[in-house]
Order: sequence, then structure tokens, then C-alpha cells
Amino acid sequence: MNQHHVSKAPDSAASFPVEKIRAMFPALRQAGDFIFMDNAAGAQIPQSVLDAVATHLVAHNVQRGGRYGRSVTVDQSVAEARESVALLINAYSPSEICFGMNATSFIRLV
Repeated sequence: MNQHHVSKAPDSAASFPVEKIRAMFPALRQAGDFIFMDNAAGAQIPQSVLDAVATHLVAHNVQRGGRYGRSVTVDQSVAEARESVALLINAYSPSEICFGMNATSFIRLV
């Protein structure tokens, strides 16, 4: 008789670094005893996203589609982001990727 050894998976709650992840979110660090129970529209964002948005607004918030350097750089950045998302979700083409404010805005367009 062939016996197979089944290894027990580690307790996912014990191995997931909850405190480390929470520390990445400024709103969660300063929330105190407040608990965020919002839907996706009220989702908190990590510091890295805040930093990226601030960098964009300070250094790259220009009119897209222009012929000058910063505009071309922003257009290229958006094109690269579409390629990355297309790879992530296995889209047929980056042209299938559309960025917008939120799902509600897109639903209203439909």
C-alpha cells in the first residue's frame, strides 16, 4: 500500500504580516480605534501610491498629447502602464486597457 505524506500548510493568519502591511497605509497608522468598513470607493492607499501621485502632480501634471518633452514622457508612461496591466490580466492588446477615475464613472459611460 502506498502512503502519501500530506504536509500541513502553515497557518495563513500566522504567516501573513498584518502589522507590516498596515504600516504601509498612512490612514491606518493614524486611525486609532477607528475601523474602516467602507467599500472600494473608500479604500485606503499605501504611502507608495501617495508618493507616486504627489510626484506626478508636481513633476508630470502636464497636457497629454503635446510635442514637448514632459508631455511625451507622460504619454510614454501611460502607454507602458497599459502594457503592464495588459500583461497582468492577459489582455489581447494594451489598447483594451482604459484608465479612469473609478468603476462608477465607467459604468455611467456605458
